[in-house]
Amino acid sequence: TIRALYHESAPELPSDEKAADAAGSSGNSSSIDSSLSSNVSEYVSGMSNAQKLEYVIYIAQQQLGKKYVFGSAGTATFDCSGLTCYIFKAVGVKLERTAYNQGYDDSYEKIEGWQNLKRGDIVFFNTISDSDLSDHAGVYIGEGYFIHASSGAHKVVVSSLASGLYNRVFSWGRRILK
Repeated sequence: TIRALYHESAPELPSDEKAADAAGSSGNSSSIDSSLSSNVSEYVSGMSNAQKLEYVIYIAQQQLGKKYVFGSAGTATFDCSGLTCYIFKAVGVKLERTAYNQGYDDSYEKIEGWQNLKRGDIVFFNTISDSDLSDHAGVYIGEGYFIHASSGAHKVVVSSLASGLYNRVFSWGRRILK
């Protein structure tokens, strides 16, 4: 059922309706506030982890507006974990391929509570009623916002953790680079 719902051939919602994670109720946007954007546009060997995280965010913001396709890991289309794999690969970090495996990868520090997140942490959500709590992933950019490939918005967007759907279904974060 999930594959059918998220497959690129799945029917679109009528133009007068919005999905639960589409713009409006959860504040999705295809743009990023300038105070949250990164201008570290080049990867240089010997960068500090803080600089690498800024580059990760820069790469993520360059994907805004690209189409969501289930099972895709770039460069023109992404699903949620495909996006996180793609952006961290840019700094030499190989992540597990699924949101489930990324979320449960204890080799990275688990961050409880979205208020404890730092820029560049991966965020995980319980968006499907099943036994696991890691169905969706994105990268935290600060001030309660994250970038992710949204099936509801059909593209890579910025969404808020402060209220709405993602606040209700937030599970935890993982700190990839300290």
